[in-house]
Amino acid sequence: MRRGLVSEVIHYFTNNPQYVPEVFRARTRFWGDEEILINSLKGEERDNKEWTFHNWFIFDFKFPNGKTPLKTYYLTKYLSFSENDQENYKNLLKSKYDLWKVRNVELDKGLELISLKDGKIFYVSEKMGTHGVKKDDVILNRITKIDDHYELIGPDTDNYFKGGLENSSVGLLLRHKKLDPKIVNDCLNERDRLVKLTEKIDYKKILKKKIVGPNECLCDECHKKGKIGASSTDKYTGEPLFYCLDCTLKINAERNGTTVAQEKERREKMFMVSNLFTETKVKEYCRIKGIDLETEKNLIEKLNKALPAIQKAWNGLSIKERKSFDKLSKEELIERYSKIPVDFSGM
Repeated sequence: MRRGLVSEVIHYFTNNPQYVPEVFRARTRFWGDEEILINSLKGEERDNKEWTFHNWFIFDFKFPNGKTPLKTYYLTKYLSFSENDQENYKNLLKSKYDLWKVRNVELDKGLELISLKDGKIFYVSEKMGTHGVKKDDVILNRITKIDDHYELIGPDTDNYFKGGLENSSVGLLLRHKKLDPKIVNDCLNERDRLVKLTEKIDYKKILKKKIVGPNECLCDECHKKGKIGASSTDKYTGEPLFYCLDCTLKINAERNGTTVAQEKERREKMFMVSNLFTETKVKEYCRIKGIDLETEKNLIEKLNKALPAIQKAWNGLSIKERKSFDKLSKEELIERYSKIPVDFSGM
């Protein structure tokens, strides 16, 4: 494939007077007040910020007619494309932006990646991007098919999360059903803003006031004492918020368009599914290590060594796969869990 297909699209819209108002509208929507900061940057840092915007503008921004710039360019220029370009632009329209866990690294050759959202696996041809990347690290990037192989579209440094699933940014982004560069930019900026706010907060004083018993809180919704159902952060003050179980179920039911009874059933199923995974893998660990759950004197100490590996294996499952567990019986879950590997080596 000839180089510069995406650059051609960017150049077309940023240099076409017809689209100047739409580009301005897109930049204002994407950056907001951050535009002032972007304009002050220089060099590679400025280039990476511009790519973040263009990545969203080309693939996700919608013109008034409902079409993205990429789709508009494809339809406008289709007849002037070579047959090869027609196919590659068509593939660009199908590109996938996601959080990817690194399954394998072949230095200077490529990466085997698995989506943390739906579990789909791709092998991408890559050279520079293989340096400094380790198995189980997580990257956020766009993948597309080019000719007969797949490639990453974007700088090699584009949202690379060292530590993989243990990186707090990964868990934060996984809360979103859909990801695009604007959602990611807004999410991480909001996280950084809240971090600055929380630096001034006396957590010890707040927790002493709000946590009123073992697994009990003074609810920030109903202001009554109850079993802790959920926690969050006040987006204006940065203070921790706690909700009792009853209010949590009501809030979730309203958000999801369900009933409190349905939310309660979903919550119970969710905890059963995750707890059963831990229980199944603890038994597996004990069987491998020859540990008797009834007579082992240092049981807690030994299990504490295994639990991080079990949690890591659970977090490594795609969201789609974890959701599929909700439809299975206990017996079916145990059978499925037995096929999910956990690395107990070195314990």
